[in-house]
Amino acid sequence: MNEIKKPVSSEAVWLYNEITAHKFLIIIALIFAVIISFLIDVLSGPAWLTVPEIITALISPEKDTNYFIVWVIRLPMAIMAVFVGAALGVAGAQMQTILDNPLASPYTLGVSAAAGFGAALAIVMGVGVLPLGIEFLVPINAFFFSMVCCVSIYLIAWRKKGTTETLVHLAT
Repeated sequence: MNEIKKPVSSEAVWLYNEITAHKFLIIIALIFAVIISFLIDVLSGPAWLTVPEIITALISPEKDTNYFIVWVIRLPMAIMAVFVGAALGVAGAQMQTILDNPLASPYTLGVSAAAGFGAALAIVMGVGVLPLGIEFLVPINAFFFSMVCCVSIYLIAWRKKGTTETLVHLAT
């Protein structure tokens, strides 16, 4: 049971440190790119605002036109874009991890088709799974139907003791 562990060579440790440092630099560059994109998103629009006008609107208590442009329109949309992008990235990574396939997507298992069906049902029939306002009808239906699809595939695969190949085969 006790195996003799081979010592790790200094070359392997050096290679590992180089790869880790390279990945760290890529992550820092991507974070910097997200911050720059966020700032450009807040700065640009039909009413072009300068950087001092944006800063004044962010810290000033007076509610003028620039305040409403920044706080009511641009900032919420920019923040939502960052969060939605992050959520989509995490969902894609999760799908690729579950299926152990770097090319996997929500289309592979039919999750996107189920979400599209739920959204179409809400648009055409006006039917929602929850009695909420019309502005929430389409996204909530799409989310609900995609979750039904995920749970169904998971339960079938769990019952059949399936592998990732079984999951893809069940979905097709």
